[in-house]
Amino acid sequence: MSILIELEKKHNIKPNIIAKMLGISKSYYSMIRNGDRPISRNVAFKLRNSFGVKLEDSLCPTVHTRETEDRNSPKYQAS
Repeated sequence: MSILIELEKKHNIKPNIIAKMLGISKSYYSMIRNGDRPISRNVAFKLRNSFGVKLEDSLCPTVHTRETEDRNSPKYQAS
């Protein structure tokens, strides 16, 4: 799930409001939200400042998610 969709649900905020808070157009927000565009560094900093989103979660969500999944795999569990 997109970090932006999670924010919308968590804070019960409509997409156009978050776009306005981030200072970006609704169409650009939609592209980021749908995974058509990556989150820029500028938007990542605004997400951190406005919502407390960690930079690594917004700038590298796929890598961060994969690392978390890898750490939870049986391969990394103590015997």
